[in-house]
Amino acid sequence: MLGSDRFCLTLNGLTAWNEEFHRLMQAEIVSPLVSTDGILPTAFDFYTFMSTSGFTPFGIHDDRGDALLFHLGPGAKDVWLWSRARYLALVGGGWASFDFERMCASGRHIRLEPGDALFIPAGEFHLLRSADFNMFLGVIIGRQTCASRIKEAVDLFAELHGDERLRGALEPASEAGLGIRRYAAMQELVLASNGYVSQPPHMMDDRQCSPREDLFALSCHSVGCKRLADAEVLFSRGRVFKTSPNRAIESVVELVNAGAPFDFDRAGRCAEGAMPLDQLEAMLRFLVRSRGIAVVPASAAPSNARP
Repeated sequence: MLGSDRFCLTLNGLTAWNEEFHRLMQAEIVSPLVSTDGILPTAFDFYTFMSTSGFTPFGIHDDRGDALLFHLGPGAKDVWLWSRARYLALVGGGWASFDFERMCASGRHIRLEPGDALFIPAGEFHLLRSADFNMFLGVIIGRQTCASRIKEAVDLFAELHGDERLRGALEPASEAGLGIRRYAAMQELVLASNGYVSQPPHMMDDRQCSPREDLFALSCHSVGCKRLADAEVLFSRGRVFKTSPNRAIESVVELVNAGAPFDFDRAGRCAEGAMPLDQLEAMLRFLVRSRGIAVVPASAAPSNARP
């Protein structure tokens, strides 16, 4: 398929492709770390790296986030590590080095066997080598900093309000500029809505969604909502949806997060007639397409699911 017996292949954003894998990684890796005292909520990104014989083709390098490697085999993998200070002193800068013979003699060597795990702190330089085909599962644990939160907040502001208002918000004396911290807090709600996994699942095809006919239930992570001055924002599986302010939205979100199956009529009654049906339909369509709620087969729902 690749046209060569020698190759190196990386697949990023694995959790976006498979909901079962997302739930497994959430339960086994993300939740235990996020719930640990002293560990701040951060972003987790999952990938796999597979290769035949040879060194890492992009040379000795570092990662911006902490890396956790789970070696899957079937063969062994050799790893060399350099502290950041040691590497910069040897190379003279932070660029990638391909002088493997000289550099490996000065690095700390570790051999990974199938089933072994290795933690590499952010900024520590490393190089991998395989004698034959093998692969590992990798997790990049992003570090939240003031700068990264501001960047994410600016991105969220632009998504919700457009580039024109963003340019005004960045003026030093702008009132909107004073609210950037609020958007940094909102960005954490975006991340939490996907269980602190950075890659949202792929959006469902709109043609697979019939909000007024289907039966729904929460998929895995709670849906969030927040009122802005001119809109209500929903947070679902790492995505945002802006809609008109409505006092009934919080009630519908509570219904969704309760976890019991519900249908369009039940959601409408929960809104107590305060929400236009078109707005309710658009809200449910977003939640289904973003995979915040899942369509439940009528045969699998309790007999009292449809009031």
